[in-house]
Amino acid sequence: MKKDKTYFKIGAFVLAVCAVLIAGILFISADTIGNDAILLETYIDESVMGLSIGSEVLHRGVKIGQVQKITFVPQEYPMSIDGPEFTKFSRYVVVLMAIDVRNFPDANHNLSIIETMIRNQVKMGLRFKLNYQGITGIAFMEADYVDPEREIPLSVPWVPKRIYVPSTPSVIQNFTQALDTIFQRLEQIDIEGAIANMKTTLATIDQGIQDARIGEVRESFVALVNEVRQSNKQLQPLLAKTETIPDEFNTAIDHFNATMQRVEILLGRHEPDIDEILSDIEILAQNFRQLSESLKQDPAQILLSSPPKHSEVVQ
Repeated sequence: MKKDKTYFKIGAFVLAVCAVLIAGILFISADTIGNDAILLETYIDESVMGLSIGSEVLHRGVKIGQVQKITFVPQEYPMSIDGPEFTKFSRYVVVLMAIDVRNFPDANHNLSIIETMIRNQVKMGLRFKLNYQGITGIAFMEADYVDPEREIPLSVPWVPKRIYVPSTPSVIQNFTQALDTIFQRLEQIDIEGAIANMKTTLATIDQGIQDARIGEVRESFVALVNEVRQSNKQLQPLLAKTETIPDEFNTAIDHFNATMQRVEILLGRHEPDIDEILSDIEILAQNFRQLSESLKQDPAQILLSSPPKHSEVVQ
């Protein structure tokens, strides 16, 4: 009799524990089981490692549902192995998601209205993409908006069983593709040839600088300017002794001063036409040398008198 009572107590205890566990499970899962959900599906052309059934579906960090099924497209939508559809879509992964209708408060749990709202959002750029939680490797599905003209929805030859929301590549996928593109371009670049061309170009530039003898040209130019200045200083005492000076001579002096100012500016700017300027200055210096010698011999005859008449022999 006592054994029967003991068995009864043990059985009652086990049943009580089971009831508590069931109640706890029901309480924890009340948000997903006790509410209506709308099913969405998307197709992903990349690895979904880290994503599993029950993974969260987030919209800008807010949980809106969970992943319900993960499979390949041919298992969800049978197609001929020899057909072009299988060749293109056999690598795509179908991700089925259950979205809580409470995320659409204006729809009043009307599934047809919710479906229309989602399709309109897709036209505005709503897309799903795979994302990861830090470095843990745990993946989740994220809903966000992109440029609808840049991210064109994938066109599929079958009729989706649920509401179809296009996907966009994950950040890791974009990063990997960018690296592949960079490496492919680097492989096409003839780096050794570019370095050889660079060395040849530098050698040509160096040889051109040596042939131009820029330093010697500048020194000659500066010496010539100093010589012209010296000639100008010699002219000043002679000109001071004369009472009148023809207008043409004043014009020549003004032109000479203006030329000297241009020379100073060009020296500071290192103009490339320095050879032509040197030639002009040499001619101008020669003219002033001749004028200086004439003034030294007979200033009055040069500045005041008219030119001598031609002799009868010359006539």
